[in-house]
Amino acid sequence: MSARDSGFVLDRGARFRFAGCDGKILKVIRVVAPWLALTALASFLIARNWAAWTNPLVDFGRELYIPWRLVEGQVLYRDIAYLDGPFSPYWNALCFTLFPVAMRTLEVANIAVIACTSALLFALLRRLIGTAGPHPLGSTVVASSGVALFLCVFAVNLLGTGGNMNWLAPYSHGITHGVALALASIWLFARHLESGRSVDLSLAGLALGLCALTKPEVFAAAGLAISVGMLASLRTPPASADSPLRRMLVLVGSFVLPPVVAIAGLAQAMPFSDALAGALGGWSHLLGSDVQQLPFYRWVMGIDEPVENWMQMTVAAAVWASVLIPALFLSRFLSLRLSNPKWRNRIAAALPLAILALTPWVSDWYAWKDIFRPMAVCFAIAMLISGLQVWRSSAAEAAPRAILELCVAVLALSLLVKIFWKPILDGYAFALLVPGAMWLVFLLLHAVPAAIERRGGDGRMFAWAALAMLVGVSVGCLIDAEPARTGKTIVVGAGGDSFRAQAQRRARLPQRLSRWVDATLPPEATLVVLPEGAIINYLTRRINPTRHLNFLPPELAIFDEKKILEDLETHPPDFVALVHRDTAEYGVPLFGTDYGHDLYAWALRGYERVIQVGSKPLDPRTLRDSKSGWEVRMRRVGPNEADDG
Repeated sequence: MSARDSGFVLDRGARFRFAGCDGKILKVIRVVAPWLALTALASFLIARNWAAWTNPLVDFGRELYIPWRLVEGQVLYRDIAYLDGPFSPYWNALCFTLFPVAMRTLEVANIAVIACTSALLFALLRRLIGTAGPHPLGSTVVASSGVALFLCVFAVNLLGTGGNMNWLAPYSHGITHGVALALASIWLFARHLESGRSVDLSLAGLALGLCALTKPEVFAAAGLAISVGMLASLRTPPASADSPLRRMLVLVGSFVLPPVVAIAGLAQAMPFSDALAGALGGWSHLLGSDVQQLPFYRWVMGIDEPVENWMQMTVAAAVWASVLIPALFLSRFLSLRLSNPKWRNRIAAALPLAILALTPWVSDWYAWKDIFRPMAVCFAIAMLISGLQVWRSSAAEAAPRAILELCVAVLALSLLVKIFWKPILDGYAFALLVPGAMWLVFLLLHAVPAAIERRGGDGRMFAWAALAMLVGVSVGCLIDAEPARTGKTIVVGAGGDSFRAQAQRRARLPQRLSRWVDATLPPEATLVVLPEGAIINYLTRRINPTRHLNFLPPELAIFDEKKILEDLETHPPDFVALVHRDTAEYGVPLFGTDYGHDLYAWALRGYERVIQVGSKPLDPRTLRDSKSGWEVRMRRVGPNEADDG
């Protein structure tokens, strides 16, 4: 049987097409295959790390407790003190309304967020590459590589304190939702630049308005990126008959709609001033307190130890340079001297294999969480280059892509302001670095190789080496997180609220405490955990009768310890749990000794001990010896007595 009789035709250029279908099947395969591969990768990572996403005590309990209480009728800011905008708590409350109140519900909802973010990243990378100019790897390969990097390094990995810096169980949903909405606004704005349609600009404004109801630093970066894009588009406006003033009015009008709706909704349950402060979220707290002076935020920024951070940045830059500079040399100069394509192909294949082979060896001495430390400086340079390209751009068809490059560069750099000298993956970089990582993928896999080919070099050689480097980074980050994954053998919670924690004494604290509360305290009993432990309230479904969930240094600085104490005295819980928590990262190691003196004294004075497990919690003598002690105290019914020891 001939090839033609079988239905396949091998035409010139060694490409198959299906007789009678004009290549439609192959086109569908080319479209579907990358998404099938990415879906398989995401499924593998999620299954491998399932139920190990969070720290047993820190942060995520708040993300579970608040939407549960909102479903039960409480109102954010009036009944629950909260640091950021209202979008994420009410979005999670909606998930708890439509589906069971369980950790699994939020995990599935966050998988949907990851899927939408992956689609946005794929579309943005495809749009950044465009259709003009050389494509050493092809837009689909570049976009798929970017999404794979997002999944392996940022979205589904187990880096951070107890593995809680990921998109499945983030320390704050506001940061992941905010970054996703920022990317959506940039993508919609790019569509407007190409189509000129007002509906795309209006949707971009709506996405930006929703982003304003998340984290202030994310909204500030997205707002700056869109503003720069609007100003740049005045020079080469999109294919639209609308005037610049009308476009600005459409953008601003759609942007203010979500905050206005949020303020109006909150004002139904509280004074307008409180509703306005709540909708502003973190802005009012950032501007009205000295919380940014805490040592923790100096550590986050990387200005606490500038020499050490500069050295780490230099080491990371050297790791990148050790791969990219030889690849640049080979692709630009050596390829010009090798007329034999066979040798060029051999070198192009050998270089990525050598890079991948060295990845496990590098993992023995280098912490891959630090690999992106030089990125803020690189993005600043890239932003300047993009700005020059927009200024020099004169062709209307080239302007939208150049403006998009500038917008993404501004977004990537602006998000790193908070962590400029220290964008580490076990910190806030797990979310704030995502647009920058996609910008890096665009530069390494398309922009630089395309520039090499325009100058007569072999761009594919550099692109394949850079792709191998990105694969090595992804594999290295997974290797770094492997101890956290394999060490999580303790099960905390039950059913849809169960998760795995590391087999350490402090990991058993929430496990044993929640079991004791469930077995001992009446279901209607109220409970406050000091200084942190909203996860206990959620797992046991015991209500905290006060507005405040955490009593750590940032909360005491923002909400004022005296006001928090007044709230506790006005709405005293039936029981108080004291858990050992070392807060040295804030510069004050121990609640009751270094901070929170009045709150600790209130707990000892008004509550008598019921049970103590492990060493006495919050005792300076056992700060370094044990971190697993906890005790539960019951409210005194008679006159206040001295502490019972």
